[in-house]
Amino acid sequence: MVSQHFEADEWALVSGNEETGPTRLPFVTTPRMHAFAAFKYGAILLSVILGAVITYHNCSAPDSLVISRSINLGATKLGQLWQSPNYRNRTATLETLSKLSFNKSYHSASQCDIDPNGRFDCAFNELIDMKKCQARGCCWNPEVNALSPLCFLPSNYPSYNVDYLMPTSTGFTGTLSRTEKTLFLNDIMTLQLNVIYETAGRLHFTLKDPRSKRYEVPIDVPKVTKRASTQLYTVKFSFRPFGIIIQRKSNGLVLLNTTVGPLFYADQFLQISTSLASKHISGLGEHMTNLVLNVNWTQLTHWNRDQGPRPNANLYGSHPFYLVMEEDGSAHGVFLLNSNAKDILLQPTPALTWRMIGGILDFYVFLGPDPKTVIRQYMDVIGYPIMPPYWSLGFHLCRWGYWSTNITRQVVENMTKANMPQVRER
Repeated sequence: MVSQHFEADEWALVSGNEETGPTRLPFVTTPRMHAFAAFKYGAILLSVILGAVITYHNCSAPDSLVISRSINLGATKLGQLWQSPNYRNRTATLETLSKLSFNKSYHSASQCDIDPNGRFDCAFNELIDMKKCQARGCCWNPEVNALSPLCFLPSNYPSYNVDYLMPTSTGFTGTLSRTEKTLFLNDIMTLQLNVIYETAGRLHFTLKDPRSKRYEVPIDVPKVTKRASTQLYTVKFSFRPFGIIIQRKSNGLVLLNTTVGPLFYADQFLQISTSLASKHISGLGEHMTNLVLNVNWTQLTHWNRDQGPRPNANLYGSHPFYLVMEEDGSAHGVFLLNSNAKDILLQPTPALTWRMIGGILDFYVFLGPDPKTVIRQYMDVIGYPIMPPYWSLGFHLCRWGYWSTNITRQVVENMTKANMPQVRER
């Protein structure tokens, strides 16, 4: 997550038409070193004072220990409480607290002061309580909105940082790393970023494990050897934490912004979030939904299943592609080339979270600017459907639903009476 305000030296702004040299990370100047030294000695003095205060209170701690903090959400002030299950036993309570990691489990009010519609879930499809939520380093607040997450990621949840970013003949390449592990097993601590300006209306970027080959969808996709000479998009990068921001060049509209949530990249769990340009989003089939999806805390699962269409169920196919209609009538699309089981979470901000159990992050962004052009750009990547032969466009009879021999015989008789041609085996 990132703060509301960004320092200029934390950003590399890359315009599609500019030839830039290597992007350098910010360096520490002499005045800043003096400032750091002052902070260092101040922190030492503060630690001594806090140690004395804690020692004093340990000698007079109440029997019922409650740690409380408040979150300001507009005009509402909500309390967040944690109480030890051993609160009747003062010694056990203090021992329990001494084992907790306060730097991960508890946050200031500002770090949890997140609009309910903009909270990113930290339960990860699991029913958890407050204690388990905070042990994950997340915020807990069950009092705001029945649909918004009770357990959610704080604004300072650890993510990846950019170590370096360099221009290439096709776009940019860079290395990301993280210093803190997550609750998932086998975090991949270093990632390789590649950004490819493929065409004027198509941007391609990937995040991979540079040390170990991971499964990638084995289909042929377009390859380019040089950056597109013109682009309909502008790309920006956030360094700490890492994020990629894609804007429509004509009006500056942000189409994709991954700085809204932390990036997870473990062996069997990947997650990346982005803002949406509007609430008018379609796609992400195959599901029984309206054409325009509901962004009010909707979860869609991609895991192919041969079952009859019904609401809130994963069906025959998985199409990790969505199209967004922008407020001025323009359109853009995003495609994630990943065939692993996944969930897509939509929330009212509006925002979208991709969550999957394997593979790599392999994204295409299509700039349109109209829906028909977006679909054509999408098919340029995945391939076009074949033209069906004329004879195949006739009546088809489903093979499903014949519960008995008598029902099958009756269907054949009805087709004969209707003069429908039938192919009989000899």
